[in-house]
Amino acid sequence: GIVFRSSDGIVHTESRPVFSEMREVPFPSRDLLDQFGNAIAQISTSRGCSARCSFCVTGQSRRRWIGRSPEEMADEIELLYHERGIRAFNIIDCSFEDPGVNKRRLEEFAGQLLDRHIKISYYVQMRASSCSCLNDNLMQLLLASGLSSICLGLESGNDEDLALYNKQTTVSQMKKAYAYFGSYELNIDPGFINFNPYSTLGSLKSNLEFLYERGMCANVSYLFKPCRVYRNTALYEKIRKENLTDSTKPLGYKFAEKTVTSLYEFLSTGLKEQSPLIRAANHGASFDLVAYSCLKTIFRNCNDYLPYKNICKLEKAHRLICDDLNERIYRWFSALLSLAEKGWCDEKAWKLSHRYMSLKDWKIAVIQYEGSRKRTLENLEAMSLTPEMQRLAKQLFTV
Repeated sequence: GIVFRSSDGIVHTESRPVFSEMREVPFPSRDLLDQFGNAIAQISTSRGCSARCSFCVTGQSRRRWIGRSPEEMADEIELLYHERGIRAFNIIDCSFEDPGVNKRRLEEFAGQLLDRHIKISYYVQMRASSCSCLNDNLMQLLLASGLSSICLGLESGNDEDLALYNKQTTVSQMKKAYAYFGSYELNIDPGFINFNPYSTLGSLKSNLEFLYERGMCANVSYLFKPCRVYRNTALYEKIRKENLTDSTKPLGYKFAEKTVTSLYEFLSTGLKEQSPLIRAANHGASFDLVAYSCLKTIFRNCNDYLPYKNICKLEKAHRLICDDLNERIYRWFSALLSLAEKGWCDEKAWKLSHRYMSLKDWKIAVIQYEGSRKRTLENLEAMSLTPEMQRLAKQLFTV
């Protein structure tokens, strides 16, 4: 059912039966794609998730995974490809490889796209542990069918947090997964949680090193991101029993370690002036990389070698901006952690922030990213692209 406000107050409609099979779910209306001129479509090919992460509500709300057949998946994409000129897709399934690691479903889906000669790019979410069940033949098939970016559920750079989240893996395995997917022409867009109720300065330091070694500090949102704890999840029950829930706190819980509280509050509320610039810089270090990977994939699979080489060159220049920010933000966050170890002081934290990542530094980063996007668009506009690709490029690189 649904819940909504009316003049009589909060209204709860009756619950409806849960779909037992995905074929019962019709393809959604796509009127909004036309209304807003979108060149990217989201599609959902499944419900549920095979994993049981302690922070996730999916395992609680739907314990049985259901999914469309590979043919149905390709049918929806083909419909959007031909009728609306869509060339880029975001597959929003909890984990694309489900149920478990279903190699046959992945193989057949990729085969369907290739057999229909559909030249697209698609973005998926996957668990890091899935790499142990994949092989080079399957990866090459997925790449040829349009796989361009993976939101990889890394979540943490320390074993204590991974155990808390019930990820059923270790940091060593996470590193192997990142290296495995990184060995292919793919963009890795990590899922990461830095803060949780049990965070320590040691766990935050481990997370920082993990991100820095992979160039991911450039997107500072990974360092700011807290764990959202939802009712009825395993993690919620744990912190409730251990008296860490707190309805007066923005997150609904308190941190067990006081120094972590001071650091998190500074990051979440003390940098309001910089917030719009930080968000803009994060866009450059994440979504822009997804955009480059999207276009590279389509150009490569269409054998458009000149546009492909040009976009690779532009992406390389863009990543130099990311590399510089990765270094600067790493030094800044390291300094904040050192301050927390010695004894937190907001005034000293402000001075460190001004030294390593001042308001001016954030402005410069945003200007550099904007310049990179502008050069990319100008370069693409000078090429003889199809109308569909011109529309896609404009949406990808216009903020």
